[in-house]
Amino acid sequence: MTSIGPGSGALRAREIAAAAMLAAASVTVVTIGALLPRTGALELLAMIPLAVIADRFRIRALIAAIAAAAVTCFLIGGVTAGLVVIASGMVGGVVGAAHRRGRGAWTMAAISAVLAPIAALAANALLLLLPVTRTLAIEAVSGTVSGFARFLSLFPGLGPVARGFTDLAATVGTSWWLWVVVGMLAAVPSAVFITWRLLTAILARLDWVSVDDPLESAHLADSENAVGPLPVELHGVLVQHPGQALPALDGVDLRVEAGEFVVIEGPNGSGKSTLALVLAGLAINGGRVERPRGVGLGAVGGTALLTQRAEVGALGARLVDDILWGVDDPTSVDVDDLLDVVGLPNMRDRATASLSGGQLQRLALAAALARRPSLLIADEATAMVDAAGRAELTDLLAALPQRLGMAVVHISHNAADGQRADRVVRMRDGRVEFDRAGPACARRASMAEFAARALDTAGSVDSPLVRRMPQEMRDRRPATVAPLLRVRSAAYVHALGTPWEHRALTGVELDLGPGDGLLITGENGSGKTTLAWMLAGLLRPTDGSCELDGRPVADRIGSVALAFQHARLQLQKRTVREDILSAAGRAARSKHRDDNAFAEHWLETVGLPAGLADRGIDALSGGQQRRVAIAGILASRPRVLVLDEPFAGLDPAARGDLVATLLAVRDETKLAIAVVSHDLAGLEELCPRVLQLQNGSPA
Repeated sequence: MTSIGPGSGALRAREIAAAAMLAAASVTVVTIGALLPRTGALELLAMIPLAVIADRFRIRALIAAIAAAAVTCFLIGGVTAGLVVIASGMVGGVVGAAHRRGRGAWTMAAISAVLAPIAALAANALLLLLPVTRTLAIEAVSGTVSGFARFLSLFPGLGPVARGFTDLAATVGTSWWLWVVVGMLAAVPSAVFITWRLLTAILARLDWVSVDDPLESAHLADSENAVGPLPVELHGVLVQHPGQALPALDGVDLRVEAGEFVVIEGPNGSGKSTLALVLAGLAINGGRVERPRGVGLGAVGGTALLTQRAEVGALGARLVDDILWGVDDPTSVDVDDLLDVVGLPNMRDRATASLSGGQLQRLALAAALARRPSLLIADEATAMVDAAGRAELTDLLAALPQRLGMAVVHISHNAADGQRADRVVRMRDGRVEFDRAGPACARRASMAEFAARALDTAGSVDSPLVRRMPQEMRDRRPATVAPLLRVRSAAYVHALGTPWEHRALTGVELDLGPGDGLLITGENGSGKTTLAWMLAGLLRPTDGSCELDGRPVADRIGSVALAFQHARLQLQKRTVREDILSAAGRAARSKHRDDNAFAEHWLETVGLPAGLADRGIDALSGGQQRRVAIAGILASRPRVLVLDEPFAGLDPAARGDLVATLLAVRDETKLAIAVVSHDLAGLEELCPRVLQLQNGSPA
């Protein structure tokens, strides 16, 4: 984690996010300490998140966090709670700033020597100005000391000590100012040293996490330049990520003009995502990038970037809030029309938290179109969308250049997408393998026609998803021989009992036995991910049952392994080796031969080179991260494995390797496997049985 030095300009996006998140943490502990009895000491912990802000961000981010937290605490807990936040921010801010400069114990002692008398004077001044607060404080301290005296009097031989504390309590009312001085002289140094030690320990665990925004240079440039990202030309572009031996991009030449639909393809790790970031404004190490004016990332008429991780950009509580987030003139956006276009009709007031991964991708596209970008970059943005929806969204992306005059750069592993492209660019090992004209998009229908077709075909027996599924697979019922995992009449309702209540599953029944394979499929929003989380015990059915060996899975968290849709959420350690060892329950020992062999074995099992073990997690491509997460899960030797969209972001070769790996592991260990996926091709042997969901129910 790198610190952010002083600078000018308004708060940056990551500073706002950090200030909001860490201020909320401070509000939580101060509120608990203020409102619950015997928890006042918790308020000291409010200094820690504020110290983290001071250590990692500019002073303006700390001021914003203190102001927001103080106002919130004042509204919840009154004046005292607000003052506690301000005091915590002052102490935490000084400690965090000193820690950022590498200061040690002697500096903390000097800080204490300065802050303690200042705090004593400030507290006495406030108590003089606030007589009601002073009276309450005196009564609280007197009661505490008197109570301690009564406690001591229960023990024989401690009577004189108890009487001494009783006499001391009597002085609080007349010498309260002296009590404040003594209390501050003791409390401030204690708080400073506790904050410093905890901050040091916390940041030592987070040092490998980067808070740098790779597109910050684009944001800063846009503050000074007018928006105009097209045409964009790359000449001999070189990008070398820190700590990597080989460049991510090496001598890349590319030109993108308005009115083009460009598909960029290539295997995992070939540099496609890095190229997308360069087009969006990433600073380069060599070569040059030419644009008429600024990138305008997120600005009206500028550049929009869609990624696989659509949930990261979902900021609004409702879909309408998310689409209009940051839009200067909300009246200029027809939210209902945008939602119709992307296949989310009549959902403007739906909670974003209730959306599936594919629905979040559609929402992200709607939010991007609300800003009328000149350049739209979609980096595997259809990976989480079902087969029918993927075709519709790709058609929509292909139509946008001609319809709205923008340029669309679509990064995809789907070979069919290239048939819709004006140009196809293939990447390999950080270089452009070829850049050639693609077939002109055959269909240039209006966006409304695409939306209508989506509504007409979604969930019907003639939809591409259902047509691709062989009749005998659709008709197969779950096996009933000695199941490990049994689901009976299971249902789940999100936000049950609230105005945002949404039924995700109804009447689900399935059995999964040793060595069994089940494919769970369906359109976006059909309840697949909810069912995956239920099978893993992360969600308890609101009706019915989900049991492993006759016991509720929700009471046996960890017994069923789950590979998340977004692998990065599952990777918690600094390096690949550490993550695999941690997932397997093994304590990592530095460069220990057995640990190395163990991690390398499981890397090779999922088709990754053993040399990847020392690689940092964030240096991996999305497909590599997915396979590392699965390697760690397999290394833990689960009895049941649930994989939620395991092939999203994988090129065809990597997909085939992963299927072969899962087949071999299943046959060798009798592992029960449930795969949640939109893609059916090549899964017949791994998953001979299929459960299709439609609107939350088995089809």
